[in-house]
Amino acid sequence: MKTTMNCKHLYRLSASLRRALLFLTIAYSTTMHFNTLQAADLDVEYRSTFAKWDSTFKTVYDPTKSPGKGQGWKPYNRWAWFYGQRADDSGINPIDARMQAWQEKQLNRHPASNLDENWTVLGPENMAGRILTLAYDPTNTNIVYAGSASGGLWKSTDGTLSWFPLTDDLPSLAVGCVAIDPNNHNTLYIGTGEGSFNVDAVYGAGIFKSTDGGTTWNTTGMSWTQSQQRAVNEIVIDPNNSQILYAATNSSGNGVYKSTDGGANWTRYHFGDVKDIEMHPNPDSSNVLYCAVGQPWGSSQNGIYKSIDSGVTWTLLSNGMPSATSMGRIELDISPSNPDIIYAGVSQTISSGAGLYGIYRSTDGGASWTQQATSPNMYSGQGWYNLVIAVDPLNPNTVYSSGLDLYKSTDGGVNWTRKTYWSYPTTHSWYAHADHHALAFKPGNNNHILIGTDGGCFYTENAGDNWEDRNTGLVTFQFYGICNDALQPLVAFGGTQDNGTVKYSASPYWASVYGGDGGYCNVDPTNSLIVYCTTQRGYHRRSVNGGISFTTIMNGIGETGAWVTPRVFDPTNPNTLYTGTTKVYKTTNRGDLWTAISESLYSTYISTIAVAPSNPNVIYIGYEGGGRVFRTTNGGTTWNAVYSGLPSRYVTRVAVDPSNADIAWATVSGYSGGHVWKTTNGGSSWTNQSTGLPDIPVNDIVIDLNNPSIMYVGTDLGVYQSTNGGASWSDFSNGMPNVVVDDLDLHPTTGVLRAGTHGRGMWETSTGTPTVSMITPNGGENWLVGSVNTISWGTGSLGGNVKLELNRDYPSGAWETIIASTPNDGSYSWTTAGSATTHARFRVSLVSDPQVSDESNTDFIIATPSITLTGPVGGESWTIGSIQQIAWSLYGLSGTVQVYINRGYPSGSWEYLGQTTLSYMNWTVTSPSTSTARVKVQLAANPSYNDISDNNFSIDGPWIQVDYPNGSESLTPGTTCIVRWSKFNLSGNVDVKINRAYPSGGWETLASGVSADSLVWTVDAGGTSAARIQVVSSSSSSVYDYSDANFTILTPTLRVDAPNGG
Repeated sequence: MKTTMNCKHLYRLSASLRRALLFLTIAYSTTMHFNTLQAADLDVEYRSTFAKWDSTFKTVYDPTKSPGKGQGWKPYNRWAWFYGQRADDSGINPIDARMQAWQEKQLNRHPASNLDENWTVLGPENMAGRILTLAYDPTNTNIVYAGSASGGLWKSTDGTLSWFPLTDDLPSLAVGCVAIDPNNHNTLYIGTGEGSFNVDAVYGAGIFKSTDGGTTWNTTGMSWTQSQQRAVNEIVIDPNNSQILYAATNSSGNGVYKSTDGGANWTRYHFGDVKDIEMHPNPDSSNVLYCAVGQPWGSSQNGIYKSIDSGVTWTLLSNGMPSATSMGRIELDISPSNPDIIYAGVSQTISSGAGLYGIYRSTDGGASWTQQATSPNMYSGQGWYNLVIAVDPLNPNTVYSSGLDLYKSTDGGVNWTRKTYWSYPTTHSWYAHADHHALAFKPGNNNHILIGTDGGCFYTENAGDNWEDRNTGLVTFQFYGICNDALQPLVAFGGTQDNGTVKYSASPYWASVYGGDGGYCNVDPTNSLIVYCTTQRGYHRRSVNGGISFTTIMNGIGETGAWVTPRVFDPTNPNTLYTGTTKVYKTTNRGDLWTAISESLYSTYISTIAVAPSNPNVIYIGYEGGGRVFRTTNGGTTWNAVYSGLPSRYVTRVAVDPSNADIAWATVSGYSGGHVWKTTNGGSSWTNQSTGLPDIPVNDIVIDLNNPSIMYVGTDLGVYQSTNGGASWSDFSNGMPNVVVDDLDLHPTTGVLRAGTHGRGMWETSTGTPTVSMITPNGGENWLVGSVNTISWGTGSLGGNVKLELNRDYPSGAWETIIASTPNDGSYSWTTAGSATTHARFRVSLVSDPQVSDESNTDFIIATPSITLTGPVGGESWTIGSIQQIAWSLYGLSGTVQVYINRGYPSGSWEYLGQTTLSYMNWTVTSPSTSTARVKVQLAANPSYNDISDNNFSIDGPWIQVDYPNGSESLTPGTTCIVRWSKFNLSGNVDVKINRAYPSGGWETLASGVSADSLVWTVDAGGTSAARIQVVSSSSSSVYDYSDANFTILTPTLRVDAPNGG
């Protein structure tokens, strides 16, 4: 298979992905002429029964365990999730049901002028979903076409720098191949439907033709009746006669079809699951064709066939090829520079692993084949899903092949070098998204290559050495689930197929926030920083920074969940959430711990959970298949089956009336009628409320909480609305493509309804009267003068400009204009200015209609930056030697704070105590004591920000006072003296000392460790008039006292009394 276009090739593009199996193909209502069948159609009944295919697949893939990237597990699970829920009550997917529903929608659709809604696309426009086919216009390389899996055909007129859609109104948006008429490049053909297990394989509608470069489209004779199932995998056009077309199809009625009248009529000439058809690149040999039959499970018909009579008869080319039943999918490409050289990429059968069986090469036009390589395993384990092989248009020995990543050989397919790395960071020059489906060489330059992947288009100008994405405007994301941010109307999240979880932050900005296959998302309605996302099979993650990073929150959950696992908030407490595996789990701490509140109530996975807004103890759950709904009225202690009367199909959603927990609606997928059901008695009975809906799967239902009689459903053909509580429905899809809508979310304040589609990105529309709504400040905020703050409001999707006003003394104050006119985009950055106030409110109003306005609900505060001393503030009594804390608070400031004390406020000087970046400082109180102390704190960088104690405080002791001898006393040696002292705030012992020559003498210890307040001292010999006593704390030498003045110790005298004379 190839997608090359140059002068030596047919000017057509093959479908890059030759799908292994087709399960449902819907036809347009025109006539098709067939020859008498020469071989029985294979597996017609088997192909239309999901349960049989699913059970067969499960012999290869455990749906609950991922074996790793590239093993086919994800594609299988995506298919099972999407396709399984669309089966009817008996497990059959009706072949023509979607086409009938599309025709019914067209008949009943209101004129656009009568519709109030007008959907607009949000994107993403900088990321893309699965691309199946690519084609360059050979006469103008700036014109390029890309066919997406479920987003239609896209066109670029600037060499892939930007893209725009061409087929939004067609009944099928699955474009598997595109071909350009080599003689009139404005004539295009597209083949719809995919022949494999991708999620949109159910939606083929035949071949469509355009004669004006894709602006308008007409049906052709390639359409199918109810008894047939096909996908068009490739179309080639005879360069000698543009009326001659060939189409490769697979599934029932499969084979090679030929038209000789520009597609009006078709005849089948070959049978089998034809994945690829190639025409001899020399126009003189356009009668020579090759096709590949590659049933992925293995088939006796599998192999490469050749026709030399313009497709009438075909011969099997088996010389050198493996046995038919050992081969799975096969892709071909013919060397443009040497048409005798043909390459075949052959995968293993699914039961053998679906990896690379071998690269085969023929040098004699297919007469014989040689196996060139069996490694590396470039098809991983999903060769049935993605397999590409393409020969360099100028060098027959250079060939590319890809599955998970792209590989290149320069020696005829013997040795291979990897050229893309899906696991590298997206900013790396070797990165391209995983799962490749298409490759196209730019005409005139074989080094310029464009590839189509599950993540859009990537481009190289040096034969694969470096890559860059080319996805601008290519809105083809397949969303599983979406959610709005209640506090930020311009923010939304969505989980996507193979592109993880993405965040929308006002058009056109989108960012990827988590990888894998995404799922349902939730944003805490009270805190926009708390976001929840899910990856495949119910692995929950939580972000506390608005989606910048996520952590896993699976503690307590013991099983995997559905491919897309539900998770919902308790409407009365955002800390409480519920999720489901086969059981219901509850968390009351935002996912830190989950606890099962039910047993497994049914054999499948839980598909939906709904908590009653009026009574959170009432919870409804629905299961995948069987129409099973259960209900608890006591928060999960007991559960009751409440599905009597519901069809036995997949329950997609349950929604509960906001004021009555007994009233609920259930939506079901599949066909056979009855898609919306209502109960008024808690599920004891259900009534079909599907009037006005086509017989089409319904995937979601939302209730307008401000007016519960208004409801919306997302279907496989867009959005429908009810204005009478579900009694009847009408189309609500003006401006939206004919696309599957998997999820809806109605913003609670703006009334904006957003839709996550399966192939055309995210869309939105306004559902009510023109409104704007103030979001922040909305009451309670505290804004600092000089700081930059965001004023935000709900735009109501009205566009235009708004006026922003401030009232500083609400309600009596005047409104001052902050900005007279700014775009109505939901936010405005304001450097807060003006006077401080505690009664501020904002107002937003439309410039074009000032009556459309809204104000803050309650007052908010505007304050100036400050530093506030919180202690000491005055009246405190601090003891010398104690440790005291000086504390302060900063408001709107940061940095180093300096601390001072004044012991004689206000006339005293400021004594520096230290500095810190903390909000406090511990200080060991020093002497001297004072009764007029105050502390000051100031910002070091700007001392004008300061604060001082409100009142004086005191600094006291502890102290000791010597009472006796305290000066002027005369003590006689040998007499007894009682030394006395007083203590204040001092515990413990003291030491008593004497200085006999104060102040120059030394201190002599009289006693140590004295616990009393006195000491009996026998005055010793002295002879001094400069004595003083000191009493000092034994534990703190800084606490002491000594005599206020000198006292005298007399000199001892000797007197002879007798004989004394006489």
